[in-house]
Amino acid sequence: MQTHDLTLSNLRSRLTKLQVVRHFWERRDIKGAINALRKLPDQSVQADVISVLMEKLETLTLDIFSCLLPVLIGLLDSKIERHVKVSLDMQLKLVAVFGPTIHSTISAPRSVGVDLHAEQRRECCNQCFMQLQKIQKILPILIR
Repeated sequence: MQTHDLTLSNLRSRLTKLQVVRHFWERRDIKGAINALRKLPDQSVQADVISVLMEKLETLTLDIFSCLLPVLIGLLDSKIERHVKVSLDMQLKLVAVFGPTIHSTISAPRSVGVDLHAEQRRECCNQCFMQLQKIQKILPILIR
């Protein structure tokens, strides 16, 4: 009976966390959903939501990618193989989509004059690049 109560409690907790993410998702605020996801201390919920996002790559932007990277890095630290696999699969897909943009943006010389959009893109790409470097350092540990 005690195991049943514990399982029920865990499922209720997970439902509540998924409802928080769903609240943002229904408002089409994907960035808000990911930011809420980052704050949730439940890697199972994070992996579930990322699994859904994998099927909706067309909704993701470079800005959302930069918000998602810390969640993906956190999942790499999980002891549960599914979480690590979901993280790696999503990273592969996102790097395939956004990698060329990140590379070309950080490799390009700075533009002359004031271009706020270009500066925001450069800053976002720099953040993504730094997060991807962290992942690159973690990968050899995962291989062992």
